[in-house]
Amino acid sequence: GALVWDSEPPPANRKAYDPTDSTGTDYATPLIYKQGGKRQALIASWKGVSSVEVETGKLLWVYEWELYSGRHITDPVVTGKRIYLADNFKDPAAPGSLLLHVNGNKPEILWKSQDLYTEISNAVLVDGFIYGGQGGPYRDGASLRCIDIENGKLMWEKEISEAIMPRCVTLMAADGKLIILTDDGVLAIAEASAEAYSEISRCTLIPEATKTFLRFLRFWTPPVLCNGRIYCRNYNGELLCIDVSS
Repeated sequence: GALVWDSEPPPANRKAYDPTDSTGTDYATPLIYKQGGKRQALIASWKGVSSVEVETGKLLWVYEWELYSGRHITDPVVTGKRIYLADNFKDPAAPGSLLLHVNGNKPEILWKSQDLYTEISNAVLVDGFIYGGQGGPYRDGASLRCIDIENGKLMWEKEISEAIMPRCVTLMAADGKLIILTDDGVLAIAEASAEAYSEISRCTLIPEATKTFLRFLRFWTPPVLCNGRIYCRNYNGELLCIDVSS
């Protein structure tokens, strides 16, 4: 239980978007990965995305935010020496989502793209293409988008929910397929294909008559696949299990 290391606190002038939020660690989960034979952690904070040695906390490099929202939520995606960072809201001054290449201890921007903003939904990488939930519960109407990791180009977009104003799309990937969950309880399985959206099956987790009255049944947590079952948790803390083993 002894303290091994900690990060520097944010300065007083770097306030979060919401005063009740943290001004230091944001929402993004520290991501552990290996580079150069060493375990490193990617940590999002008020300063930017930093890479540190897990054992010592030594700062290896930092990509400083061009525009800090005070509420960065999504996790980075690491592939080799490249790191994908999703911007969380659309702003003319924001760089958009971007791909970094880490050369030694220096992160370099390979491209920036305005084609995918994921406010709360982590993106997934399958066979060289990024799939993510465009928009979010506090921003735009939500959809599922696919972009090319080589250049950030939008390949296709698909609205999964049939709601008038869809708010959120979360997802995971398994066995070359996407498991997709909308905030209003549409669960869909689709091929992970850059050619077009190709849906295999879908079901609805919330009865239509219930949606009007129980707004806290929103599904913001990504679905989880385990042993042929998909687990879906809603904002009210309820857990639903769907058997997809057959």
